[in-house]
Amino acid sequence: MRILAFADIHRNAWALARIVKRKDEIDYFVCAGDLTHYNHGLDEMMRILRPLGEKLIIIPGNNEKPAEVEELAARYGFSYIDGRKLELEGYTFVGLGGSPITPFNTPYEWREEFAEGVLAKFKKERNVVLVSHAPPASTKLDQTWDGRHVGSKAVRAFIEEGDVVLVICGHVHEAAGVEEVIGKARCLNPGREGVELVL
Repeated sequence: MRILAFADIHRNAWALARIVKRKDEIDYFVCAGDLTHYNHGLDEMMRILRPLGEKLIIIPGNNEKPAEVEELAARYGFSYIDGRKLELEGYTFVGLGGSPITPFNTPYEWREEFAEGVLAKFKKERNVVLVSHAPPASTKLDQTWDGRHVGSKAVRAFIEEGDVVLVICGHVHEAAGVEEVIGKARCLNPGREGVELVL
């Protein structure tokens, strides 16, 4: 199974078009959120992705309103997995959109208790691919340019305690292209350029 993962497009239509051009050579595409800035232009970005259809697995980032991403995903035939799971070829894809509280008052922010509650539903799942906009806390993946760590403790705990083999995250732009291993899980931020993976 060939996957192309990407995150934090932020209305860059050119970057999205480059991803869509690979639709015939990739089995599944995974968007880890933030197609937009403050939910503006969401439909425009989703329409660019329309040719991917059921090949696209998507969650909202902190810049999107989950209900609107869900509605558009249904319209265009994408697999919306925020707070849900999707079984694919022996793997269980689990989605967690949004992010911990930021200073920017973006549309989809939550406290750790919320993320804990969402992820608790999936603790017994096997062979998990976690698609989380928020990176795990206290890693290279959640470190901003000024050294602060802004990731989620709930996400990290889920990775450490569960049967997670791969984590696709975003949110921290400085961490695009960064990878780290937590337990047996390969954790990466593919950024807007995208990273190809083989499972």
